[in-house]
Amino acid sequence: MKRFITTKFFCTLQEASRKDIDIDTRTLESSYNEFAGLLFTQSTASTDKTVYRNTLAYTRAEFAGLTGVSGKNVRTYLYKAIKLVDIHIEWVERQLLAEPKLFYTQIDTPWKKVSPMTGSSAFDWQISDNDLIELARSLYVANISFHKGKRTRFIDIEK
Repeated sequence: MKRFITTKFFCTLQEASRKDIDIDTRTLESSYNEFAGLLFTQSTASTDKTVYRNTLAYTRAEFAGLTGVSGKNVRTYLYKAIKLVDIHIEWVERQLLAEPKLFYTQIDTPWKKVSPMTGSSAFDWQISDNDLIELARSLYVANISFHKGKRTRFIDIEK
């Protein structure tokens, strides 16, 4: 979470903010380039985009908290860093929106397993027949009702 605010660039800006000083352009340029390189590296290396997005948001908030910045050079590079982080946040959010979402929920099943030794069907339905018909119809409409590789007719599901 704190990987970007432990960089030389952030520490330099933080010191300038605390001491109300300006830093020379070469020092800022060098540390800014290292910071930007780390951002770009992490954007491609990060496997968990949500964690990466949260890290960026945290970094953005920490940069915004550097309120004592008064030097022209420091203000310029602080603005550049905030803009770069904002662009990365926007990019990651687009990536997250583009990813297919899988939602897993634990549900109570309306049937209980029956022993195969009894000779009865594999499941004993515990809810009304209307609910069973609704389930069968939903499977059929969702186009996921197949048996042995062939599309099943609704009447076959209902049986």
